[in-house]
Amino acid sequence: MSKTAQPELVTARLRLRAYRTEDAPALHRAFGDPVAMRYWDTGPSADAGQTERRLRFALKYSPYDRAVWIVTRGSDGEVLGMINYHHRAARARRVELGWMLIPGYGRHGYMTEAARGVIGYCVRELGVHRFEAMIEPGNAASLALAERLGFRREAEELRDRDCVDGQFRSVALYGLLAPEFVG
Repeated sequence: MSKTAQPELVTARLRLRAYRTEDAPALHRAFGDPVAMRYWDTGPSADAGQTERRLRFALKYSPYDRAVWIVTRGSDGEVLGMINYHHRAARARRVELGWMLIPGYGRHGYMTEAARGVIGYCVRELGVHRFEAMIEPGNAASLALAERLGFRREAEELRDRDCVDGQFRSVALYGLLAPEFVG
C-alpha cells in the first residue's frame, strides 16, 4: 500500500489543506480555549507546545482511516479551523465527520462551506455512502451545522460514549446518506 499525498480542496471562499507546523499558534486559539473545547473529545491544551504535539500526532494523513484539513480563507490564507473524517469503514462506505472553528470565525458560513467540500470529496473520490456525526446535545452550533448539511438525528442519546478529563459525556448520533446530500 503506497502512501498518497493528502488532497487539497478548494471551495468558493476556502482552501482546505494539510496541517503545517506553523498552523499550531492559530489552532491553539481553539485548542487552548476551554469554551471552544467544551464539546471536543479531549480537554483544552495547557499551552501552545501541547497543542503542537497533539496536532502533530492527531493530524497525520491516513486515507484509509482519517484525513484532517486545515480550513483557510482563500483570499488571505488565514487559518479558520479544521475539519476531518475519521473512523472510516471503507467496506461499509462510512465515515465520521468532525469540525472545529477558531473562536471569532463563526456565523460566516465557513464550516458549512468546508463541510460541503469534504462531503463532496468523500462521495466522489472515496465512494462514501454514509456520514455520521456524534454531537453533544448542548452543542447548538454543531447541531445547526449538521441540520444545514442535511444530517438527521438517528439516536437520541448514546449514554456516556466519551470520557473527557474523567467526565463521561453523552452524544446524539446524526447521519447523512450520500443520496440526501445537496452539495
